[in-house]
Amino acid sequence: MKTLVVLLICIFNLSSGQFRYMTGNDWNRLGFTNKVKESTATEQFFSKSDSSRQYKRITHYSFNKKGKLIATKNYKSNFGNPVITVASREIVWNEKGLPTLIKESSGTSTFEYPKDSVVVITMMNNDKVVKTSKYIQNKNLETTYQNFYNKNGKEQTTGIYQYDQQNRIVRSYDKITAPDGNIKEIRIYTVFNQKCYELIKENFGDMITENILNKNCDPVKTTQTLRQKALASYEFVYSYDKKRNWTERTTYLNGKKYAYSTRNLIYY
Repeated sequence: MKTLVVLLICIFNLSSGQFRYMTGNDWNRLGFTNKVKESTATEQFFSKSDSSRQYKRITHYSFNKKGKLIATKNYKSNFGNPVITVASREIVWNEKGLPTLIKESSGTSTFEYPKDSVVVITMMNNDKVVKTSKYIQNKNLETTYQNFYNKNGKEQTTGIYQYDQQNRIVRSYDKITAPDGNIKEIRIYTVFNQKCYELIKENFGDMITENILNKNCDPVKTTQTLRQKALASYEFVYSYDKKRNWTERTTYLNGKKYAYSTRNLIYY
């Protein structure tokens, strides 16, 4: 599990650029069991200064009968303000289990499959930003090439991702070249146990994240260190339904109550 604020967003942006990761079983990837049709999770983050003032985040997932995500919606409410939609996504899959179209609140992506590669063209809603992506598969390795065009010029990203037999990314390397020529490199090393899709250890540059998992593969404790100094310690307490999916979760950050989450699940 990444940090609940910064790293989660960063990792999501990276993983959305990896094709094989996206086409795996989404029930497994997101930690669900027993054929979930819909999930709506509501997370309330408590204010440090006033526990009665809360930031609320709502995430809705819809799956098809094969465990593929077909729609996501994200909402938020800032300390009592009305709930607003911040992002949405619809995914169309073909008979082979490959995506053909993704419609998002920010734009639309179309997929083509020439030979041993995947070509994705993304058009943003303002028609001034275009992203082209090419993915080449070779056994347990995936190489990606992405060009992101906007008013500032072209940003290029080259990525190499190593997968295990359960389609989990164990190593990744991203080289990002900004329009001004500056280069940023990101290397991630991840360790899993045999059955869980949730990581038990990850090196993200100078950041190290470690999880202790319960028998349901959910983290009960997450610790993070930055340059060998303690950064944060999360603890999680769950309530489960009869199908072993959690329906309530309380999060503690450095010993203090940080968030309370509920999850409403509908099964096939």
